[in-house]
Amino acid sequence: NTTLPHRPSVAQGFGRPNLDALFQTTVGGRYFDEDHTTGGARRFVPGEGSWAQNLVVANSTKEVVVALVYTDRYAAIGAASLNVNQLDVKVWDGGYYYLGNTLDSAGYSLRTNIGLAGDTHNTVELIRIRPGEIVGGDFALEVVPVSINGKAVPNLDGTSSNQDFAVYVFNAQ
Repeated sequence: NTTLPHRPSVAQGFGRPNLDALFQTTVGGRYFDEDHTTGGARRFVPGEGSWAQNLVVANSTKEVVVALVYTDRYAAIGAASLNVNQLDVKVWDGGYYYLGNTLDSAGYSLRTNIGLAGDTHNTVELIRIRPGEIVGGDFALEVVPVSINGKAVPNLDGTSSNQDFAVYVFNAQ
């Protein structure tokens, strides 16, 4: 039984979240939730581009945490992959970026300027950025619809495939 000092990890997943720490009010946080109207402002359909938001670090002495969550369409019985739809989350900081669930041994997201593949297995993606690492304090959050092959939100978009999502950003305004 291995317990690591950070989460998520291969050995323990996300573990038990400390909601007090995430939703306390001394540092700013932003919430973005899908739109279940016919306009679909924050819901993806095939062929639609990324959704992005410019943000500013609220407190440079604290880490920035981004969590993307979505419920995927169920896969067909016997399908080679359990993923039907796939979304990725990125944080852009100048010429560098962070991808969901690409963490170093200390549990912080890797800062890179080379093309890394996003997480192709999970519908929860986490980005953890060390305090003070975002240059200049402003950054861009992006949710990328990698593939939209099934209808995840019933009763909307006619017969088209679609996918909704929610994002929480700790320490941003």
